[in-house]
Amino acid sequence: MSSSSSASSSRSSSPEPIIKNAKGKGNAGGAKNEGSDANWALELPAGAVAIDNASVSVGEFDWDAVNADPDNEVWLIRIPEGVKPKHLEGAVMSASSLSKSSRTSKVGSLWRKHTTYDIWSLAETDDAENADPEEAASTPVGGEELRALSCLLPRRKRKGDLYLAPKPIARHLVLSAREVQPTAPQSAIPLQNPPRQSYPEEMLTHKFMPYGSLVATGDDEDVAMDEPSAEEPAPASVDEGSHKKKEKKHKKETKGSKAEDAKAQKRKSEDDDAPKKSKKKKVA
Repeated sequence: MSSSSSASSSRSSSPEPIIKNAKGKGNAGGAKNEGSDANWALELPAGAVAIDNASVSVGEFDWDAVNADPDNEVWLIRIPEGVKPKHLEGAVMSASSLSKSSRTSKVGSLWRKHTTYDIWSLAETDDAENADPEEAASTPVGGEELRALSCLLPRRKRKGDLYLAPKPIARHLVLSAREVQPTAPQSAIPLQNPPRQSYPEEMLTHKFMPYGSLVATGDDEDVAMDEPSAEEPAPASVDEGSHKKKEKKHKKETKGSKAEDAKAQKRKSEDDDAPKKSKKKKVA
C-alpha cells in the first residue's frame, strides 16, 4: 500500500511534457507565404492598357545587363517637359566637375532651338548644402526629392518583372532652364569704336610705295616711271624757273647800284677840280 501511494504522489507532482512540431529544413530559409488577396492585384485606371513586359526589348537597361558590367553606373536625371531623352545625346559635360560630388555644381549645358538648359549635379548629402547657405541660395535648382527615389529595372529572365536595380544610384542630375539676364540700359553700355570697314579681296591690289623708296631697274616691269630721253631735253621744273628769275632780278639791282656809285664818284671829282671862291667880309 505504501509503494502504490508513493508512485501516485510522484506522478501528480511532475508537469506534463509539451509536444513541439519539428520544422523542416527546406522551409527554414524560404519566404513567408502570406496567402493571396484579391485586393492586392493591380487595377488599371480607365482607358489604360497593360504592357506585356516580356515582349518589350529593354536593351542595356535589362537588370542582368546592368549587373554583368562592373563599369556601368546608374544615373537619375530629371528633365523638363520640352526635352526628350534622345536630346541628351548631344549634351556636353565636364569630367572634372562630375568628379566633385561634395556640392551642387554646374557640369554642362544643353542648347535647344529656343531655350538653353543648364545641367546640374546634385550633392550626394544634404550636409554639403547646409554648410554654406549663400552657396545653396546661389544654386536654386531643386531636385532634393531625387535622393529618396529608387530605380526599378525589368528582368527579362523573370518574364519582364521589375526588380530593384542591382547598383545604387551614382549621380543625380537636374536640367533647368537658364535664367534670362536683363538687358543693360543704353547708358550703361560703354562707347565702342565703329566696326572697321571691310573690302573685298579682289579690290586690295594697291601698294603703298612712298616717292623714292624704290629705284627703277630694267628688270622691274611693275614700276613704270617717266624718264627724260636723250633727244628731248627734260622740261625745267617750276622751282628752276623761279630761281632763274630771282638771279636776273638780283643782277639788275647790282648793275643799278654800281651806276649810281659811279655817278656819285664823278660829281665828287668835278667838285674837287673847280676853283674855290673866297668870301669877302662886308665892312660896315
